[in-house]
Amino acid sequence: MIAAPATVSVETPVASAFTALSLSWAAVGSAYLSGYELEFRPAPVAAWQGYGGALSATAASIATSEPTAFRLRAAARSGAVSDWQEAAIPGGVTALAALGIASGVRLSGILTPEVVRLQVFEASSANLAQAVKLASEPTALPWDHTGLSLGDARWYWLRSVSTEGNVSALIGPVTATAN
Repeated sequence: MIAAPATVSVETPVASAFTALSLSWAAVGSAYLSGYELEFRPAPVAAWQGYGGALSATAASIATSEPTAFRLRAAARSGAVSDWQEAAIPGGVTALAALGIASGVRLSGILTPEVVRLQVFEASSANLAQAVKLASEPTALPWDHTGLSLGDARWYWLRSVSTEGNVSALIGPVTATAN
């Protein structure tokens, strides 16, 4: 038996759309290591897809424009393989709502346990292509976005981020007007 990679990390995308996700992992310290087996599964696909066997690197970039789960394992020269180490797609925010508050908007909803932070995208219309990622990444809901003027209407989309840095699909839009 060979040990599994201890950690897997996905480079968290910062744009609302992306074309690839980068994955890295902790090297397995074994004289018997022949490489790693990496598989990925885009959100709408049921079956894992192989990326390539005997990877000698500890990083890979997968072309994808949608949330994607990853798993990898170490392989020994004897043919033995480790357990899988996985970076799953985190659950998205459910029951997302927006409420106008004094000088801002309060976003509320329900997070799944694997979510460690949220990416919030904001626009002045219901057009995701015009949305900008806010610098603040809340770790819980409800969350208040302040600094708006009376009557400012805003649209929001949220994306969950897991411990590994993997992301969910964007949820939204929801809209509210600052009081």
